[in-house]
Amino acid sequence: MEVIGRGRGNMKNLISKSLSSWEATRLSLFTFLILCIPLSVSGLSLVLDLSGEPSSGYSIILTPVVTLGDSAGPGMLGGILAITKLADGSYALCSNGEEYVIKIFAADGRFLREVGGRGQGPGEFGSIRSLDTVGDVLYVFDQFPSRQTLFSPSFDILRINSFRFMPLYDIAVFSDSLTIFNVKLPNPDRIDYLLHAFDENGDIQQAIAGIPGGYTTEIPETRLYWRNLAPASSRGVWIFHKTKYQLEEWSINGDHLRTFIRHVSWFPDNPESGGSMRDDRRRLLPERLWPTGRDVSEDSNGRLWVAVVIPDMEWPNFVTLRETIEGESVEVLDRQRAYDTVIDVIDTQTGALLASKRFDQSLYRFIGDNEIVESSKYEEDGSVRVRIWKLELQYPPLLEY
Repeated sequence: MEVIGRGRGNMKNLISKSLSSWEATRLSLFTFLILCIPLSVSGLSLVLDLSGEPSSGYSIILTPVVTLGDSAGPGMLGGILAITKLADGSYALCSNGEEYVIKIFAADGRFLREVGGRGQGPGEFGSIRSLDTVGDVLYVFDQFPSRQTLFSPSFDILRINSFRFMPLYDIAVFSDSLTIFNVKLPNPDRIDYLLHAFDENGDIQQAIAGIPGGYTTEIPETRLYWRNLAPASSRGVWIFHKTKYQLEEWSINGDHLRTFIRHVSWFPDNPESGGSMRDDRRRLLPERLWPTGRDVSEDSNGRLWVAVVIPDMEWPNFVTLRETIEGESVEVLDRQRAYDTVIDVIDTQTGALLASKRFDQSLYRFIGDNEIVESSKYEEDGSVRVRIWKLELQYPPLLEY
């Protein structure tokens, strides 16, 4: 089952964009690159093309932090559905088979406790959709019913927010009175796949990042328009499209601020209309799996981290074809070996692509302070492990004159 929820911990707080003077000095050595970046202006929004490879000399370093999951007992995990890092450094996650329970692991990987249970009462869940941390508060979004439960650091219930709509794909939590997610609002002749900002009462405050006229009902419900979300230091929201390399920054008031695009062979755009996602992928790229925009997050230095999952060179060895009532379908047998991940780092002040690196593993969710979660891995005994990694941007050496 695909991961549909996530949390970012401290990276979800409203953060300062100011860079340290030392890093700013280094950036000044190549800020002239921004002059070479093609851009266009439409209204008051800025579009910057990040195509090509970075030339700043920065590199991305990935180091292991901790492994979560036990071989037996309450610390056993299924495929991960949602995860966040808590203020005290521990981890909260929800996995397949126990969609109504939150499991808490210490910073060193030890299983600590469970929170929740099946039901619709306070502190109970039907199917947890996402886990998020803002400050020291844990936000749990349950899709059946559509509501958000706020927990204190000791897991006491602080509040429960009810919503009239069920989120599609991703959720971004800013505070106990501001949550943004995709929602489908059907009309007689169209379906609006729009981001909406909701208050603590579940009421819509603002529509964000829609397409004029909406999407016609002739287009089947697909993931074509679903987007990854992350709070921006401008007090707006970052949007990363799942089916094309396009990043957008929007204000909470619905103003389009700027867009980053990148044309690369390893992430071609999906079609803009027609067919199911599976049919589009198999028809257009029958020779390989389809890449996916997986996640986006802005760190405390004003740098945007982007994760794209792409097929490994030897992916055919790790998939099989299954017959379904709709025809043949590709099933991935080993996600870790079938997919790689490209991590990009963008400086939001200059618009420069600082670094880009391909990793031979499936990484998909940014959490905490520059940590990323690896796809669930099944051990020989059938148990599941979830590995957490630390991402660092290594600075180039100072130039000598």
